[in-house]
Amino acid sequence: MSTNPRLEQIDRFLCFYGRVSREMLVESLGISTATASRSLKEYCDRHPNRMKLLSGQNGGYRAIGDIVPLADYDAEAALQLIGNGTITSTIQLATYGPKQPSLKRSRLQTDIVAPITRSIVGSSKASIVYTSGSSGNTERVVHPSYVFLGANAWYFRAFDEKSSEYRTFKFSRVTEAYDCGQEASKIEDIDWEKAVTLTIMPHDKHPHPEAHALDIGVKSGCVQNIQTNAVIVGFLLNDLRVDCSLHGTLNPFEYPFRLINPQELSGIGSMQIAPGYTN
Repeated sequence: MSTNPRLEQIDRFLCFYGRVSREMLVESLGISTATASRSLKEYCDRHPNRMKLLSGQNGGYRAIGDIVPLADYDAEAALQLIGNGTITSTIQLATYGPKQPSLKRSRLQTDIVAPITRSIVGSSKASIVYTSGSSGNTERVVHPSYVFLGANAWYFRAFDEKSSEYRTFKFSRVTEAYDCGQEASKIEDIDWEKAVTLTIMPHDKHPHPEAHALDIGVKSGCVQNIQTNAVIVGFLLNDLRVDCSLHGTLNPFEYPFRLINPQELSGIGSMQIAPGYTN
């Protein structure tokens, strides 16, 4: 594919969103409406069978069929955009941070991530082959709905037709994915909608809790309340290294914060991965 950044951005939107419009290009690339229109026409001329003009007030184009990316795009950057509305970029300047560790996470594949994100945006079903730690390789039809980053890995929430319930899936464990093109059922994800409040404070068994109070922007001896949902709570507590044991028995040097209200989180599934938590 051409290295024209505008054409690449059109292809990214088609692959990961399943649609593209002038407004999306103007917002993401900082170009004029006229330039965006010319870029869309050029893309259509070069790739006439990849997108179709939509009618209606907002206009724009939608991808035709189960579109295959024209290049191997950065799937994690696409997830940042879809999950957080954040566009990441790299510039060639001298850097002063650490080198990449020798042990690297699996690189997410564009042709795996794109069908799932298109299903999320388009509220459609996706067919996946998933490798679970408990049941191995299984074929599933899922209704994806949300993405999030937790414990340094990307996950998506989806209603799983196999188990008839919502599950949390890890992108790196999906080995095949296809957009079914069928409308997904509108089933409420109770755990995603369930608001949870975490009350944390610097670990009282640490010799200098005032240092960790500065890290979370509170005065020494004070607590901080964090609002999240029931799906993400366990991942968040892991990321923050919070001691979730009932009596604060974990090493305060390894877990500098302590969860004050563990008894309020009983029955939340993701708490099973929270450090030291027992129901």
